[in-house]
Amino acid sequence: SGGNAEVFLDGEKQTVPIDFWNPSPREHQIVYYKSGLPNTPHTMKIVALGSHNPYSRGDSINIESVQFSAEDKAHSFPTGTGPTGPQRMIFGYSGREDYRDRDGNLWRPGLEVSTHVGHGLDTMTAVWQTNTAETITGTHDPELYGYGLHAHEFAVNLTVGPGQYDLRLAFANTRSLNTQQNCFDILINGKTVVEKFDVTATAGGTDKAVDLVFKKITPTNGLIEVHFKGYAVPEGNSVKSGEAFVQALELAPSLRLKGATPVSSTLQPAINLLVNPGFEETTGGVKSLPKRVEAHEGWTYTFAGKTNSYAWQESQRGKSSSPDRPEFHTGKGALRIYSDGDGRVTARQDIEVKPNTTYTSSVWVRTVDLHGHGFGKEAHDSAGLVLQELNYFNKSLRVHPKVETKKAGSYTRLSQKITTGPETTKVRFQLDAILKCPGTEGYVTFDDCSFQETDSHL
Repeated sequence: SGGNAEVFLDGEKQTVPIDFWNPSPREHQIVYYKSGLPNTPHTMKIVALGSHNPYSRGDSINIESVQFSAEDKAHSFPTGTGPTGPQRMIFGYSGREDYRDRDGNLWRPGLEVSTHVGHGLDTMTAVWQTNTAETITGTHDPELYGYGLHAHEFAVNLTVGPGQYDLRLAFANTRSLNTQQNCFDILINGKTVVEKFDVTATAGGTDKAVDLVFKKITPTNGLIEVHFKGYAVPEGNSVKSGEAFVQALELAPSLRLKGATPVSSTLQPAINLLVNPGFEETTGGVKSLPKRVEAHEGWTYTFAGKTNSYAWQESQRGKSSSPDRPEFHTGKGALRIYSDGDGRVTARQDIEVKPNTTYTSSVWVRTVDLHGHGFGKEAHDSAGLVLQELNYFNKSLRVHPKVETKKAGSYTRLSQKITTGPETTKVRFQLDAILKCPGTEGYVTFDDCSFQETDSHL
């Protein structure tokens, strides 16, 4: 019966509200936290909104306790708290009993996985390969290679105690993938250990088992994270992420296996690193209330205005004879942003980049005033591009000034060149539109976005 509430800290409304509803009663749950505050008095205010989501039966707001700390020293992770013995798991395996291999070792279903496959989708259904492959060669334990986990990007998180560990990753291309195209990088605790891994070339064929072994891995804060990331595949003037996959994993203080030498794909990197940069693949669109985040065809949309806002395929708005008829910079797709008045919408992608490297970004923007009361008539109207540098843990390192237009006009190219810092691993490419007018008076259209390494510019 939990309801909705806003959070104010030192008088400032926080971006994310609290929803106190849960399908079953729970206690001692953290519903809000804020770190990095100065060691001075602070005021927190929780404001009940008198509303609830459709699943809840009430508007109840329950605060059990508040915890705070003035500690300003680096956190020291406790030692000796994690398992130090072997851990073995088969991904996609759904058997009720552990699998026993020919040496008598037990393997459990691999569940320690994090990935994102899209809003409202069942991760297990989307990424598990639960059917056993018919024939797998090159191994005495084909059951280990008969299932699998596949996605554009995912991570396996292993909690361990102090010490050093050997890691075995088991692969087999059982779905006849073109692994020259569907190659992927492997990272261990944030460090790339294999680039553009081609499973078929390494194994010597499809339906053939192959293992990679990594020795003497030291945990970070009691954790070993194995990260699989599909390589950016060139596709015309766009980019498409390849599909990473793995069948099984074994972690132990010592493994006698040697493992194969990984073969890398000869695939050349994409020039434009953005997915769906011209919105040609965008179908329909997203309508949302304020403070919602939605993923749609490669882009993540954040709705931060005060009214309903819209991110829609340009070709599906207006008619050819109407004042708000569709108009493109190139191609047959673009992104139109509009609202019911006083709206703000951002569309973003996080792009893997190299440190200390120069990149050039750009977007073509059309800003429309239909009847003299549209975009550009309010001082806060703005349409442009913001670049944000992130580290491996998604911590913001630097936000570059927004390049923008504030007046109505035909398609204009906005561009920015940046050089990434030494700790930068990602750049957030973010389109930002602020409109005080309703969609019947004006809107913003984005088209032909680009983000590429400057040396690769053609």
